[in-house]
Amino acid sequence: MALGAMVVAAYYHGLRDEEIVQLIAENPYLQFFLGMMAYSTQPPFRAATIKRFRKRVPA
Repeated sequence: MALGAMVVAAYYHGLRDEEIVQLIAENPYLQFFLGMMAYSTQPPFRAATIKRFRKRVPA
């Protein structure tokens, strides 16, 4: 899910991490892309998760 969020962040390169998380929470297609089994209006993770994952994965 974290890698998928990084792909979404790369596609929407002008958005902050908080905006990416909100976009995922609002979009059922992005949730399906991330592997979620059902649509949820709640964010699947916090923006800090993307930041931590970005530090661990090289560009």
